Amino acid sequence: MVEETVIQKILTKNQFDEATKVSLFSGGQINSVYQIGEALVLKIENELDVTPHQPEIMSLALRAGAKVPKILDFGQIDGKRYLLMSKISGRKLSEDWFSFSDEQKENLIRQIVEQLKIFHSIGFAKYSSRRPNEFDNWETAIDWLTNLDRIEVDKIAGRHREDFELVRDFYLSHKQLLYDSDPPVLVHNDLHFENILHEGGELTGIIDFDFARQAPKDYELWHLLDSLRVPKYFVEEKLEKSWENFKVGQEIAWFKKYYPELFEKKDLITRIKLYITEDIIGDLLDGASDKFHQKVDDYFRNDWLEKNLF
Repeated sequence: MVEETVIQKILTKNQFDEATKVSLFSGGQINSVYQIGEALVLKIENELDVTPHQPEIMSLALRAGAKVPKILDFGQIDGKRYLLMSKISGRKLSEDWFSFSDEQKENLIRQIVEQLKIFHSIGFAKYSSRRPNEFDNWETAIDWLTNLDRIEVDKIAGRHREDFELVRDFYLSHKQLLYDSDPPVLVHNDLHFENILHEGGELTGIIDFDFARQAPKDYELWHLLDSLRVPKYFVEEKLEKSWENFKVGQEIAWFKKYYPELFEKKDLITRIKLYITEDIIGDLLDGASDKFHQKVDDYFRNDWLEKNLF
C-alpha cells in the first residue's frame, strides 16, 4: 500500500493520466521496478542506498555516447527514493543467449565491449568503492568496503571459520598491490546478461547502475567473471533452471579479444581475488553458506580463475 501511494504521487508529479498503466517487472532483486505506460521505467529503492548516485553517473554515460536509460525525474517521496527513466527496448540477453550462434554471441560481446570502453573513458578525481565515499587511493577504498572487522571470528567455527581465515589471510597479505592502480573511471560493476538488452542481435542498452563505482577499470572484471562462473545467481527465478548447468565457453576469450587492455594489469588474478573478498564476506554475513563455500573453493582453493582467465 505504501508503494502504491508513492507511485501515484510520482505519476501526479509528472502529470501522467490517471489511466496510465503500471506493471511490476519480475526481475528486480533489490529494488521494485515498474513499467509506466509504454516507454518509461520507475525504480523504487527498497533497502540499499543505491539510487542517489545514478542520475549523475548515467548522465555522464549518456553524454559520452553510451546506450543507457535517460533519467527523467528522481527524488524522494514518503521516505522512498525513486528514479523515473526512459525504457530501453529489447529483451535481456539472459533470455536468449542459448539461442545464438557463436558468431552472434561474439558480435554481442564486441558490442558490450564498445559500451564498456565508453564507461571507462569517463574519469574521476578520486576513487569510490561506494558513493558518496571517496578516497585518494584504491587500496584504502577497497579496505573500507571489505571491512574484515565485520566478522566476529570467535562466533564462527568449523568450515565457516576455516574458509574465512583463508580468505582473510590472503587479503591482508596482498592488499598492498591495490595501491598501484590505474586512475578511477566509471565502472558499471554489475555487468551480466540480465542487465544487457538486445533486439535482433544488436545491443540496445545496458541497465542497472545500482553498484557503479569510481574505480580502476580492471575492477569491472570481478563481477563479470563471477556472473559467468555461476550465472544462475544472476538471473530471475524463472530462468535459473536453464542456466544452472552453464559452463563458460568462448565468452571470456571474446572479451579478451576485443578489450585486451582490461586484462593487462600486473598481478590481475590476485587483484580479482582481492576484489571478490568483499562479496565473499557479504555471503558469510548473509548466511548464504553454499555461495560462500563455493566461492572460497573456486577462487582460493581451486584454480577456476587461472583456468578461465589465461
